[in-house]
Amino acid sequence: MQRVFLALLTLLFVLTVPVASPLFAASDAELKKMGVFLSNFTELGLYDLDENDRYADELIYFGVWHNYVNNYQSRIRNCANCRWGNLKMDGRHAQESVKKYFGRTPKLASAEYGGQKFHYDGHDFHFEGADGEQHLYVRVQEAASDKGQVRMKGILYNSETGEDTGGQCRALARPSVWQGKKTWTLISLHCERN
Repeated sequence: MQRVFLALLTLLFVLTVPVASPLFAASDAELKKMGVFLSNFTELGLYDLDENDRYADELIYFGVWHNYVNNYQSRIRNCANCRWGNLKMDGRHAQESVKKYFGRTPKLASAEYGGQKFHYDGHDFHFEGADGEQHLYVRVQEAASDKGQVRMKGILYNSETGEDTGGQCRALARPSVWQGKKTWTLISLHCERN
């Protein structure tokens, strides 16, 4: 009888305790990782993304430029006497980056986005390099879990000075695993730059 009473008392307690908020206490290290994740898009000038509006050229742009900025030494090669640009990169690397960050595997084909052309020859993307642009990164300040997705809020900051720009960012991502490490794939990102 005492066990039944304790079971009923436990059930009553569980039913009367308010349901936990979708907010979770992300550690500073987790918030920093989220900021690095989102900065992979903003450093390329991608501030307004939605998975329903993505098209092939935009994904190829991301795949090539992500590697240009982050993996230049290991994945980008010079292309002497190439008619489509002075640099080239194996198309698989672009495809891999899109899969990691967007959860999609794009068809490899020539593309044009933001005035930049990427010629695909059946193996490599050929393109012209460009440097000297200021990069904006994201500092995630809070995160909330919602129906298996993570909502992130943060601010834009200058990559060179570390100063906040006053721009606000909101993002929605799905938790995922890439090469054994926890990460996310992007659903949407909306940043207002000041």
